[in-house]
Amino acid sequence: MQRPDSGWPSRQGEPYTRGQDRTGPRHRLTPAGSDIEAAVCSRVRRLVNNAGKQVSRPDIGAIDSEQFDHTLKTNLYAMFWITQAARPHLRPGAAVINTASVQAYEPSDNLLDYATTKAGIVAFTKALAKQLIKAGVRVNAVAPGPFWTVLQPSGGQTQEKVQHFGEHSQFGRPGQPVEIAPVYVLLASQEASFTTGEVYGVTGGAGIA
Repeated sequence: MQRPDSGWPSRQGEPYTRGQDRTGPRHRLTPAGSDIEAAVCSRVRRLVNNAGKQVSRPDIGAIDSEQFDHTLKTNLYAMFWITQAARPHLRPGAAVINTASVQAYEPSDNLLDYATTKAGIVAFTKALAKQLIKAGVRVNAVAPGPFWTVLQPSGGQTQEKVQHFGEHSQFGRPGQPVEIAPVYVLLASQEASFTTGEVYGVTGGAGIA
């Protein structure tokens, strides 16, 4: 399947891509029609792929083609396209960080399409790391466990599961974003200069292996 000209949908359903409409030195999202590559600076030092779509469905028969397509385009296609556009601008010492999930290793039955994309992100990370290390670029991933984000109450879990979200972790609660941010900072820094092709699990004790 070729990349559509319209990019990927926004939350409101309007297609967006990264274009050249700017505020100061930073690019912002603009309506589709601009090329993703136009938004990439001449030199990219750190690239973090963190877009995600998650919808709870009890059975494979409840996942229609539209949801499946949208989940893959958000979680996999966008990561591929953005990384592909950034590749010519990644210099030695740059770092790419992808967001996988514990779902890649312990998939929930109600997150079939989401878990599939997260397993794909793990494979993408490891394969890309082998390519880009030749150019001095590190590629790693972070695999969160039950973290409290907007994905959960917006359809990513049933309301019943939201009420008990994270209780199965060793801490008896979900993680907060501030508790995982330092892992991204580490992988983006030169402190991780000997680290590539790795997946860092932050799962509340569940592990990823």
